[in-house]
Amino acid sequence: MPHVNQEHHTVRSYELDSYGHANNAAITQWFEHGRNCLLMDHGLDYGRIEPRWGVRFVLVSSKVDYRSSVRMGQKLVISTGVSKLGRTSTTFAQKVEAEAADGARTLAAECESVIVWTDPAMKAPQPVPEAFKQLYG
Repeated sequence: MPHVNQEHHTVRSYELDSYGHANNAAITQWFEHGRNCLLMDHGLDYGRIEPRWGVRFVLVSSKVDYRSSVRMGQKLVISTGVSKLGRTSTTFAQKVEAEAADGARTLAAECESVIVWTDPAMKAPQPVPEAFKQLYG
């Protein structure tokens, strides 16, 4: 992966499930945030893609593997990069790692997300914009 965004996050109380672990819904939101931060690294976000390139950026698949639990107050690093550019799709590889005070990291979750580029009506797939390929390929 050529460019990887890394975001730091501290687990908050409202992100916990009834067992005191980070809720899987919160973890999927962290991955969504990571994808958006990767876009922002090059001046993009979900609202700027359609006006700039005339296409939409639509999540069609997200597979998460949970590796270890994280708890309130833990420091995390969310890493996001483009792992594959297809003709009309983009695949992102992501991970959440718990970061100890000494800098050591433990894998908490991994995610593979697939985005399909569509026309503005979201009726038909469109080619990945060349400018996106140049930025993230």
